[in-house]
Amino acid sequence: MNITSEATPFITTVVQGTTSSMLLYYYRQVLNDSTIWLIAAGVLIIADLYLGIDAAIYNGEKIRVSRAIRRTMNKTCEYFCWVMVSAVLSICYHSELIKLAILSIIIGNELQSCITNFFAARGVNISFNIFKMLAKVTNNNYLEDITITKKNKNEDEIKQ
Repeated sequence: MNITSEATPFITTVVQGTTSSMLLYYYRQVLNDSTIWLIAAGVLIIADLYLGIDAAIYNGEKIRVSRAIRRTMNKTCEYFCWVMVSAVLSICYHSELIKLAILSIIIGNELQSCITNFFAARGVNISFNIFKMLAKVTNNNYLEDITITKKNKNEDEIKQ
């Protein structure tokens, strides 16, 4: 006996509605648990947009609003997906550490971009890896990973 062959439209609707309700409740709980990460990502995305525009103005680059909006929206969607993936993996493996590790890497990467853009807008090329620095914090060797070069506003060469 196959449920789809003998199911009436009413039974099909009830089953689909019940399944949808259960999934929506699950995703709502996941989002409630991840709200702080979404807020942090949103703040860093807006800061990166603002600081990226400042750096582009300092370097004399043409600012295209459509590109800035597109990249910001892409980041927003990507971070939302990363939050959902990390939440689902932490539930699957019953470990909050997985969620913290994944989101720390994502937020750390965006923080590194914000810091780089902040200094680029002031004419200082700073190159560092925030993850190497965090790994070496216990050894106090993190200053070796920072490279700072001062450039003039009129320089044509821009390092990327």
